[in-house]
Amino acid sequence: MKRIILTLTIAFFAITLAFSQVQPFKYQSVLRDVDGNILANKNVGLRISILQGTAQTMVYREEFNKSSDEYGILELSIGTGTVLNGNYLTIDWSATNNQLKIEIDMNGGTTYSLLGNAPILAAPISNYAVKAGGATFPAGLIMPFGGPTNKIPVGWKLCDGSEISRTDYAALFDVIGIGWGAGNLTTTFNLPDLRGQFLRGMDGSAGVDPDKTSRTAKYTGGNTGNNVGSFQEDEFEAHRHSMTHMEGEVNDYLGGSSNTFGLSPTYSSNHFPNILSSTGGNETRAKNVYVNYIIKY
Repeated sequence: MKRIILTLTIAFFAITLAFSQVQPFKYQSVLRDVDGNILANKNVGLRISILQGTAQTMVYREEFNKSSDEYGILELSIGTGTVLNGNYLTIDWSATNNQLKIEIDMNGGTTYSLLGNAPILAAPISNYAVKAGGATFPAGLIMPFGGPTNKIPVGWKLCDGSEISRTDYAALFDVIGIGWGAGNLTTTFNLPDLRGQFLRGMDGSAGVDPDKTSRTAKYTGGNTGNNVGSFQEDEFEAHRHSMTHMEGEVNDYLGGSSNTFGLSPTYSSNHFPNILSSTGGNETRAKNVYVNYIIKY
């Protein structure tokens, strides 16, 4: 069996993906025995490791249980197996000497034998764009997304105020901390909650927002005042509606500015329903369209 394992033919295909996000990439293997015969519909166990650098440090490992097709072809999506070590989303694809280590159990179990190592000649370009130096899409970046929530790309979370783990999402927690909410105060924190709301640039020292010091936290422990993540209710700026052109008519109705009952002229929607009656809808808003706001983690 060992001779069969060592003579399996392997082929690697690094897929260039259309999206600028961390994505799996393809591995394809043709299973053959020592005589070159195709092993069709053969169930095998595979352990895949990604190694980096001159020391070939293992940064990620996963395993699969798969069957070859009628032509002996076995196809995997690296990054979608059962994770054993590491986090595929945090792999630094800018590192040098990336290698794929493949181990196999021909009986479909987990007693693996080394099949071989092969260089990843072209790290997935979209993954490199996301992870190279952490500069292209840094953790904490908020973007409008034009699709539904079930289409949110890998590496992004919906800005819905959810509590998430401080350790599982350490890179995001390092950036936003508890600014949007402290979660359970110990092991979780809140994502931004941007559902149904507009975004506003923080005032800082600009002096544009006169109420910046009274801003509140939307979730317990979140930022208040002149800080990112603080919340502000809707409000009308103080104003008055002038109706001096009606003064004569009001005075006539009430009997002058000092009438028999000693009342000053007042305005009433009962007396002038076409002028003082309410109008409008449920909120003050500009024309708008819906998007889902998402945040990079």
